[in-house]
Amino acid sequence: MDLIKKLTSEKFYFYYITSFMLLIPVCELISQLLGTAYLTLPIILNIYGGSGLLSCASALYFKFRNKEIYPSDVFFLLLIFFALTALIFTKQDNGYTTSSFSGERPLYFMAYFSLFFAATALNGISTRRNVLYALIIVSIINGIVAFFQSFGIHLPGNSICTSAQKFCYGLTLNSNWFAGLTIIMTAACAGIFIFSEKNSKLRLPYLLLTALTVYVSFCTEARISLLGNIAIICFYIVSFIVMNAKGYDKEKLHSHIISFLAVMLCYASVIAVIALTRDTFKQMFGEFYNDMTRDFDEFGSRRGYIWRFGVEAIPHNWLTGVGLDNFEEVFTSSPNWHEGMYTSSKAHNEYLHTAVTEGVFAGINYITLIVYAAVKSVKNIINTNDDKERYINWIFLGIVAGYAAQAFVNSSLSNVAPYFWIALGICIHTSVQNPLKLRQKNNLPENTQKRLKISEK
Repeated sequence: MDLIKKLTSEKFYFYYITSFMLLIPVCELISQLLGTAYLTLPIILNIYGGSGLLSCASALYFKFRNKEIYPSDVFFLLLIFFALTALIFTKQDNGYTTSSFSGERPLYFMAYFSLFFAATALNGISTRRNVLYALIIVSIINGIVAFFQSFGIHLPGNSICTSAQKFCYGLTLNSNWFAGLTIIMTAACAGIFIFSEKNSKLRLPYLLLTALTVYVSFCTEARISLLGNIAIICFYIVSFIVMNAKGYDKEKLHSHIISFLAVMLCYASVIAVIALTRDTFKQMFGEFYNDMTRDFDEFGSRRGYIWRFGVEAIPHNWLTGVGLDNFEEVFTSSPNWHEGMYTSSKAHNEYLHTAVTEGVFAGINYITLIVYAAVKSVKNIINTNDDKERYINWIFLGIVAGYAAQAFVNSSLSNVAPYFWIALGICIHTSVQNPLKLRQKNNLPENTQKRLKISEK
């Protein structure tokens, strides 16, 4: 019993989260240096998915026994329920996609959800701050690799680019996927700079790291990077306006705004350098123009086509979906599709992908969870008297906001999404939630209590 308590403690969950965060890029870097991409990723995800699920189940047992259930626990159980239901009633023989790069196996989802559950248990300010530092290390590793890619220098394990191709994809082997990761990286680096103390020796390194993540983000040459970075900027502008309206300390707010302006100057400098040395923005805006002059099916590199098939499939699969990560089914099962037509294993919209593959209620649950996390986090930022608590939650909410924005046109990937689930969980650590009131025996009607006493005898 003592061992189980240790394996469900905040300390254990901290090491569970940070070890996962660091193992993914470090092991992938080693794998690619050895010439084989994605060699260790499935192993790590399966181990953390299985072990995390066992630990979370044990923690829930103690919570139910002590009658200390929180809304995040309910969301966790619903996430698993909808995923397993979609897996059981899948319309694919294999049960799920078999893609080794973009596919998300059942245990991958369990890893996501377990990381989310573990993150909600991090009530200590120092543990959440250290998770943020781990994310900074992740940003440094991916940022350096991507920086060299922008000059045509690729790792031996690369299989998609030649030295003549100079767009960034980090350790993900896909520029769109990496664009999603760079949004998380940029939000973390910019946030920690904005809220760092003026006399901190790390302020300049944080600003330089922000410049690096912004640079590699735009050098993905994916328009997703524009959407995500605009979301980060808008998030801080809106949050400053809200905090000012709520009577936040004027001096502190002014200091944060000055730091934010430094970040904006960083953005402007990076954009200027890229505009002078690459045709990245010319290409991006050319694609935007083409989207406005084409049919909806051609919108966003055929995203319109993919979304149309996805939406058309919902009425026929609204309860359990077409199957866990089995989006390709919406094409092959459609009467409007024939052999030779284009298919995609991803919806390129996480919300649509969840609703189509796991059912409408799963999609509602996912969106509701994000909204709940945002509301709780905002209230905590406004009402807390602890500046460290406020800043940490502010930064992680910025990460969630940036990722959630780009998720409208991007996909959930096993080497990117886990960082979002961790940030989402930290936004609603249990100390900012109100526990649910479980019905006690002595609150039951008198006749029911008598029957329970008789049965116990």
